[in-house]
Amino acid sequence: MSILNEFLEDEIFPQGEGAPDGSWFSTIATPIRAFTDFDNNWTFARLMVHEIKVELANIQPLIHNAYIHGSGFWENGPHVWEHIKLVPYKDVTLPVVPLEIQLETNMNRELDNRVKEISRVFRAQGYNQWLIEYALNERNRAKFQEILR
Repeated sequence: MSILNEFLEDEIFPQGEGAPDGSWFSTIATPIRAFTDFDNNWTFARLMVHEIKVELANIQPLIHNAYIHGSGFWENGPHVWEHIKLVPYKDVTLPVVPLEIQLETNMNRELDNRVKEISRVFRAQGYNQWLIEYALNERNRAKFQEILR
C-alpha cells in the first residue's frame, strides 16, 4: 500500500477489535485492519483520495464455493479475478472490481448513494449487459432496470 501512503490519516482513530465501522480510516499507525467476518478473512483499508472515499479489501473465504450464474455475485473469493479491470495509477496498475459486480454488493448492503453513483456512470458511459445479468440476482436486476428508467 506504499503508493497510497500520502493519503493515510495522521489522527489516531479508535482501533477496537473486529471490522472497522464507517468512521474508521487508515492511519499511519494502522494502515490496514485484519478481521474475520462470517466465513471470510479480511484485510481492509479505507482512505480519502482526492476527496473520494476508497476502500481496498482482500477477502479470503474460509470455504471456496462455486458461483452460480445470476445468483448474486459478491466480490468475494478467487473467482472474481477473471473479471477484474486493471486501472493505471501513478507507476503501478491497480486491480479493480468492475462496477457491475460492485453494484450487486452495494444493492445488497442498501448503500443507495453508491448505487445511484454507479447508475449515473452507467447512464453516461454504458455498461456490460452480460456482466449485469451474470452478477446481479433476479431482484437486483429488476431494481436496476427501474433505476435506469
